[in-house]
Amino acid sequence: MSISPELLEEKLNALRATFLRQLAEKMALIEQCWPAVQRAADAQALHDLYHAVHSLSGSSGALGFAAVSEAAQRLDGFLRPLVQNATLLSAQHIQHIAPLLEDLKKAAGAHVQP
Repeated sequence: MSISPELLEEKLNALRATFLRQLAEKMALIEQCWPAVQRAADAQALHDLYHAVHSLSGSSGALGFAAVSEAAQRLDGFLRPLVQNATLLSAQHIQHIAPLLEDLKKAAGAHVQP
């Protein structure tokens, strides 16, 4: 059984619409976690931040949102060892994360309605 190009495009558009709704939710979660990470180096907030970013890095690229994917991958790459090693964040870590997070917010902002 083959799928017509029109049906395939329709399904991809539905997936993209779902992704965009989830993008807004994940960016809201990231915005919620970030102050806690900055203030107290909160391990749970860092874990939640990492998982939201990690899920964006894969799904955004697969659905054609390259800028979001690239920004998320850069942040994911920095956060992954910190989370895996349960690293206590220093001021230097926070200073490195902040611009990566801003890049992700800019990339996502192009697709998220206020």
